[in-house]
Amino acid sequence: MLRALLCAWFIVWTAAPSWGGGPLAVAATSTDLKALVEEVGGDRVRVEALAPPLADPHAVEIKPGQITALRGAALLVRVGLDHEPWLAELLRTVNKPRFAPGGTSVLDGSKGIDLL
Repeated sequence: MLRALLCAWFIVWTAAPSWGGGPLAVAATSTDLKALVEEVGGDRVRVEALAPPLADPHAVEIKPGQITALRGAALLVRVGLDHEPWLAELLRTVNKPRFAPGGTSVLDGSKGIDLL
């Protein structure tokens, strides 16, 4: 998780100024990740959680607001490790190559983590 936070910090602090001076639009797959990105990014980010609070993170129903949020995002922050099986459908709907697995605009919190 520390590596993910450091990556988020780097992305936010380097991308936000070049984004045009306004806050960087970020879509996080959970409210926990939303809170982490807001803490790291401060006023340099505007973060929307794709999953509603208290929802089962494995079974999120896709709604139009989530599609709009992801389409407008410059960065997607996700847990990874198949924690968000619903995300695949959302990514197909949005159809932005930058959000594909390994894409340039995806911060996957599970990358570089040794699994137990």
